[in-house]
Amino acid sequence: MNPTKLTALLRKAPATPPTPLPESVAARDPLASLVFAFLLWESTTAAACEAYARLERLAVDFNDLRVSLPSDVAAALGARYPRAAERSMRLRAALNDIFRREHAVRLPAERGGKRDIKAYVESLDGMVIPFVAARVLLLCYGVHGVPVDERTRDVLAAAGACEPTIDPLECGHALARHVKAEQAEAAHSALQAIVDAAPRETGPTPRGKAPGARAAARSPAKASEQPSTTRRGKAAKG
Repeated sequence: MNPTKLTALLRKAPATPPTPLPESVAARDPLASLVFAFLLWESTTAAACEAYARLERLAVDFNDLRVSLPSDVAAALGARYPRAAERSMRLRAALNDIFRREHAVRLPAERGGKRDIKAYVESLDGMVIPFVAARVLLLCYGVHGVPVDERTRDVLAAAGACEPTIDPLECGHALARHVKAEQAEAAHSALQAIVDAAPRETGPTPRGKAPGARAAARSPAKASEQPSTTRRGKAAKG
């Protein structure tokens, strides 16, 4: 990581007002933030907000989303949404794993310290996407880190701040070493704004194979199980 070029890049973040987030996401409800992070991964904020609204029309609440078929979720996202099928399978796997652990569709409050909640979130089924875990942990639990996906890595590489072939996970670790904890959220916001403004071709077929795709095949919880539910439009407690 080149600290000088990283600093220069962060200063170039667009000054335009950010795209308004869904209410529960803006309130940093952990579960809403998890769903939104899956939609934001390898996409843009505007597209993720539109996709979140589509899922609200598809499902009554997060439990309804949990038991929805990945094919139905992908269809709701649209054929041109990047990696729609993969993200739908990963999202369903994560929601089902949360239900198996909590007997409800909700993420727990921080318990046992930041190390424990970090291990909890990163170990969820389907969570081999470091961007999703890092964003939820940073914004909802205050765990230091800077979310990086391929799009983020590409804008960093274009600015000469990192190597173009570096893995997003390694890139995130390098960023965390160069960005102070109290500046991590601002750095993430700046990088996401740059990603949002960067032109990039999108389509139903992603570039290459997503790393760690094996987790998408993990078995979900049975759709017949009926948990306590969390409404999408309200922040969850704990």
